[in-house]
Amino acid sequence: MLADKLAAGFAAGLSGALLWRHYANRFRRPYASGGSAAPEARSVGGKNLREALRELRAERDELQLELEVADAARRRAEDNLEHFTYVVSHDLQEPLRMVIGFSQLLEKRYAEPLDDEGREFLELTTASALRMSAMLGVVLQLSRILREPVSGTEVDLNAVIEDLREEFANQLNTADAKLEIGALPMVQGSRQLLEMALWNLLDNALKFRGKKPPRITVSSARLGSEWEIAVTDNGIGLDPQFAERIFQPFQRLHTEEEYPGLGAGLARVQWAVARHGGRVGVESEPGAGARFWFTLPAN
Repeated sequence: MLADKLAAGFAAGLSGALLWRHYANRFRRPYASGGSAAPEARSVGGKNLREALRELRAERDELQLELEVADAARRRAEDNLEHFTYVVSHDLQEPLRMVIGFSQLLEKRYAEPLDDEGREFLELTTASALRMSAMLGVVLQLSRILREPVSGTEVDLNAVIEDLREEFANQLNTADAKLEIGALPMVQGSRQLLEMALWNLLDNALKFRGKKPPRITVSSARLGSEWEIAVTDNGIGLDPQFAERIFQPFQRLHTEEEYPGLGAGLARVQWAVARHGGRVGVESEPGAGARFWFTLPAN
């Protein structure tokens, strides 16, 4: 993971810096014109050099140990945060279900004595509780993404996308949509999470279609040590200034009336891909369709 690579690079950089510092301070030779080596430089050979190297190794080992302790603490904090998120999003559902249940009961039994404004308030209460429940469901799902194992399994993305083609068959037919699929790679990871990412991208392409029948293309390309997977559509597109915002949870560019939803689909994509050490992005202009892509480490 990125954090592990940063920690390793940091440790290596510190070790190198310490080595140079000690070497420069203890054994530097002032090459002044016509001058001779400093007295301490003449003591480089033999015992003094061995002692210096032992000190450097000891400091390096101490720094490495400190980094390992700090990394373990970071991992514990992440685990605690994941657990807290899971518990909160799960346990808050119960009181919300009570609010929803009693609100609906009030609507059914006692709506008649209320005036129009009272009934509207009651409907808004129920609708808001239902929406909050749905949002907590998204938080719960995102917390599960963080706990999903992603290593040690080969995933054939060709098989994944073919399964999704069958799942979306009715929606594709209803929208008179055309889905073109290129050759996709084998990768290491979680089939469940990668299927989730592709499902949400296909759903996004169908949801935000324009007036013309949807044309969706799924393709891949090898870019050095990564695979890039892209889903391209001819839909309504988006302003490039929102290219990062749309991958955050509950960020919407349209009203509920225009396009129903919570604004969570692309967040699921981003979280699922990040669990594999990949990146996500979009290239688009308003009215010109969009090309959503994500990267995965090549085997």
